[in-house]
Amino acid sequence: MYPMKRWMLLFVLMSLFAFLGAQKFIQTIDISHDNPIVTRMVLTLSEKAEWTYTLDTKAHQVKLIVYGSDVGNPIVTGLDKNNLITNLELKKIQGNANVILTLDGSFLIEKSSLTDPYRIVLDLFKFKRSYTYEESLAEADFYTKVGKFTEANKQYTKITKDFPQNLDVYYYWGQMLIQQGMKDAAIEKLNAVPQGSSLFQPAQKSLAILEGRETAPAVEVPDANAGQDSLARKTAADSVVLPPLRKRTIGSSFNIFNPGNFINIAKLNVAISRATHDLARLPVWFWVIFVVVLVIITLVIIDVIRFRKERPGQFKRKRVKADNSTKQIMVNKLLIDGWKAPEIARELLMSDREAKLYIKLGKKIDAKSRKN
Repeated sequence: MYPMKRWMLLFVLMSLFAFLGAQKFIQTIDISHDNPIVTRMVLTLSEKAEWTYTLDTKAHQVKLIVYGSDVGNPIVTGLDKNNLITNLELKKIQGNANVILTLDGSFLIEKSSLTDPYRIVLDLFKFKRSYTYEESLAEADFYTKVGKFTEANKQYTKITKDFPQNLDVYYYWGQMLIQQGMKDAAIEKLNAVPQGSSLFQPAQKSLAILEGRETAPAVEVPDANAGQDSLARKTAADSVVLPPLRKRTIGSSFNIFNPGNFINIAKLNVAISRATHDLARLPVWFWVIFVVVLVIITLVIIDVIRFRKERPGQFKRKRVKADNSTKQIMVNKLLIDGWKAPEIARELLMSDREAKLYIKLGKKIDAKSRKN
């Protein structure tokens, strides 16, 4: 009999670990300032959760509330390298994680979320009464890169009114319209780039492709914010599919001097590192339950081995050593109790044929005794 106390304890521990592991929590908080006027904060959660935020314009604060989540012990990066967020505070209030940001002056905010893993994204704009041309262009470029084309279109329109002498903006505007598939509007904007502009040649290249005069791929859009590494680019880079490893024919030998073999090994190492990275992104509760189940299986195997050593007779039975008359008496007794031939054979460790033979002999003996 298995030790019940051990299994009760394991059941309680597994329930406790599963409960603790199922709790949502904040894993990392990454603050970046790649865009001149935008500070981006990305919260990575252990799993998807409902969330919202509130604003306190007088105190210049943003309170992000993640429902049903624990604060945890997140890794915070970039807080000292931005020009907008001056303080970050983590609190757990009424079972919800609260992230309180204090900002340096007035601000605007844009929200979004990403998956795999689940991330909350807040883009904070430092509000100013007036922006320079570069700052305005950076804001339009930001809206384009995050796919908010309506806001980008409004910003480009505002730039042409506030800075009518800067006609380079029409190139960036045209590229944004190309991304939207608005060919005619893009041609109109690109034609507005003057000949003396540094972007005149790239604009003519794009026009040639749009009008079908050239089939070469469009040139890369010069970035309005040199060196910007947006989150969208990082996500796209993470989704690159590795080419399949080259198949080796049967009987081919591995040649250490063949550079192609080292290329395959490098690809294999990349695939292994990607798989390890994917496993590391699994939620904590999965690993907690996995470890607990593994421990339980191990303990079961150990107990079964011990049980078999202590009581081998229950797992390996010996054949009954008795003469024919004794076996006949045992068969007759089991017959009286209502046993069938297959059951008797299994119980006395004999073949079905032997059991049927003893049953037949028993019936003959019983018939003779009745006649006498």
